[in-house]
Amino acid sequence: MSTRKDRALRVVHNTQDVQSTVHLGQVLRGHRERAKLTQEQAAVRAGITRGALAALEKKQFPDPHLSTLLALMLTYRLGSLEALLGPSHSEVLAATWHAQGWQGGKPSAPEARGPWGQGS
Repeated sequence: MSTRKDRALRVVHNTQDVQSTVHLGQVLRGHRERAKLTQEQAAVRAGITRGALAALEKKQFPDPHLSTLLALMLTYRLGSLEALLGPSHSEVLAATWHAQGWQGGKPSAPEARGPWGQGS
């Protein structure tokens, strides 16, 4: 029988999996570089200042306006905000859980047992 601690360790056994998707600034910079644009060129096309774009690319957790994200999406010729930002954090966490055998908040059988080894 698996203990609560064992199951908790299985959920995200490698925090690098989730943390590697968090740095939005790096994602935005990567799109700009793939579009072969300087910060100045991208900022002009998106209708923002170069300083604003530089600030977005430097911050780990930027808080841009939706209009800025939409402008950058169009500037980098991407079809959706998901293409610009990558999968949402909840999707990444769900994928990690699924890869570890968790579904619907419970581990997959045969580990889905009650406290005394019976089914829950």
